[in-house]
Amino acid sequence: EALDGARVGEQAAILAYHYARSLHQDKAVTYALLAGDEAMRLHAQTEATTSYDQALTLAPGLTDGPEAQRLQIDAILKLAAVSRSREDLARDQASLAQAQAMAETLEDEPRLAQVCYWQGRLAYVRGDMSGAITSAERSLAMADRLADETLAAPPTNLLGRIYTLRWDLARGSQLMARSTAQMHQLGNRVEEATAAGFAGLAFGRMGEFSQALAYGDRGVALARELANPFAEAAALQYRGVVHDQQGAWTQA
Repeated sequence: EALDGARVGEQAAILAYHYARSLHQDKAVTYALLAGDEAMRLHAQTEATTSYDQALTLAPGLTDGPEAQRLQIDAILKLAAVSRSREDLARDQASLAQAQAMAETLEDEPRLAQVCYWQGRLAYVRGDMSGAITSAERSLAMADRLADETLAAPPTNLLGRIYTLRWDLARGSQLMARSTAQMHQLGNRVEEATAAGFAGLAFGRMGEFSQALAYGDRGVALARELANPFAEAAALQYRGVVHDQQGAWTQA
């Protein structure tokens, strides 16, 4: 526990295990969250899910108070971020409603903004685009009020995709251009690549082909530089659609 910096993260899972069997349940939750973060850093999603689930299981048993509620909200948010199955989505929907109520009571706008984003994301997955827009717009409004681009980046990206898919192209292209810049600023190069590709799609649908291809080329080049086949496949598809819209069949 006395280790410094990232090294304590390597021991977080065992610390969470021991503190879960002690009177210091708050430390168990803290270390379980840290263990999940360490697993995510190593792309070990199953282990991350186990740790975040442990944190969420323990959090309601903490002595009631603002800090305990914040830990519970954090556990709900982190578990939502690693969810995959339909059963997970149902669980997250209920947990996020609980997290929203706690964040509103605490008047904790940063956490509330994150809760609203994930509520919007779940609505998007369910095909409820109107519900997704309502939640994501609320999240983005809070993030912009706080002048926090890290908070603003997820709802910006989500809204840009939704508006583009719904053919509100002026709004969609503006948001995807902002998303590309945000991801660059935050150093998230994979998301920058896919955001750039989707921005190209939005501008292409508007007939602004030079701008569309500039974004499309940026997405493909960045994905190839990262050697990320998933990002590259997405960026190539988006650029292909732009060529198709332009009537450039061979390139498409």
